[in-house]
Amino acid sequence: MRQEIENRAAASAPYSLNLDGKVCVATGAGSGIGAGIARAFAGVGAHVALVDRNLGGAEAVAAELRNAGAVAQAIGCDVSDEASVSEAAGAARAALGPASVLVNNAGLLRAGPLDKVSIADWNQAIAVNLTGSLLCARAFGADMLATGKGSIVHVASIAALNPQTNSGSYSPSKAAVLLLSRQAVSGFRNAPSK
Repeated sequence: MRQEIENRAAASAPYSLNLDGKVCVATGAGSGIGAGIARAFAGVGAHVALVDRNLGGAEAVAAELRNAGAVAQAIGCDVSDEASVSEAAGAARAALGPASVLVNNAGLLRAGPLDKVSIADWNQAIAVNLTGSLLCARAFGADMLATGKGSIVHVASIAALNPQTNSGSYSPSKAAVLLLSRQAVSGFRNAPSK
């Protein structure tokens, strides 16, 4: 798996990515884009913490990575809950070491137009997409502040810039994630953020 990813990277980019032994955390890693991020990290030598509310999904992807020779740890976490995020960061640190990279990928889309979105769905989208990104940046970013290096990537969406039909709570929450990323650059006491 690693060689395949390195070959693709070499063919498409003027640089090589080497994360040998670095602890890389991906939220929402039990499926979809998050699982792909975890696989990419493993493919370039990272030790991967797969954080997901669906522990079974994260375990399945982690097992796949371990079977391919990677170091991977699945961690159950509700990113919208501060205590859960704190526990997840502690578990990742205990299992793998301090985080060097965090990709805040966990997200929630409740389809529906803005004039019909329930306040419960609105609040849940904000809690997962925005508050979850902040909580994870704080918890895993603490390792980066302590070591003075690392990267935090917040996954937004094209919907952050261009509202999408029937994404009443999603587009505004992802637009807020985009601004959180910009704010983090100046407001996170020298924390690396992208």
